[in-house]
Amino acid sequence: MLEFNQGQLYQMVENDDDFVNWYKDRFMPEHLPEFHFSPIQDESKREMILQGRAYARKFNLKTVPAHAHFITMMFNIGPNFFTFPGFRHALTKPWDNEEQVIDRLYNVSFEHAERAMKGADDRYWWPDTITSKERR
Repeated sequence: MLEFNQGQLYQMVENDDDFVNWYKDRFMPEHLPEFHFSPIQDESKREMILQGRAYARKFNLKTVPAHAHFITMMFNIGPNFFTFPGFRHALTKPWDNEEQVIDRLYNVSFEHAERAMKGADDRYWWPDTITSKERR
């Protein structure tokens, strides 16, 4: 059996199709089983993952681990978590490396996280359904 270190794995899933397949088929069953085994169609999951990756890139996150963390937060907190105070600040505050950003996201206060969860808007998985007036 072949064994890969993390760096090799990330190189293998760098393009969008491979990333989606890895995240949906290998990552989600272990880390997001409630979404993996939900009745959401695979094609919809694919679109959601791709949209999450696009949002992550808008915040200048470039690596596979950063994309996986960002998308996981979209699933766990809400697809528009990044529009809420605390998270928005963590993503836009100057940083030296992506690990700092991810650490800041995980250290956002419970109050900010709770507000983001209550204000979750599933339309952010499909941003074409949101008018520019509705965007925060």
